[in-house]
Amino acid sequence: MSLAVKVYEAFKDDERKAKVLSEVIDELESRIAPLRDVATKGDLEVIKLALQKEIEETRLSLQKEIEEVRKEIEQVRGEVEQMRL
Repeated sequence: MSLAVKVYEAFKDDERKAKVLSEVIDELESRIAPLRDVATKGDLEVIKLALQKEIEETRLSLQKEIEEVRKEIEQVRGEVEQMRL
């Protein structure tokens, strides 16, 4: 049972007030509902830290791969140089 219905039931002895109050409550509930999906400042901080960690891990992994490719390039250059001799 929604809060608007509860308010209506509580004030049903005065039909006009009950209707107005239940409509107001219903309107407030409809405006508050989307706010449940809003992230808090704390949520954003946790996400920020997780993303920073992931970025750093990716950066380190990429650096490692770049270094491996450089080594492979040097190895191939050495092989090419030996073939020229």
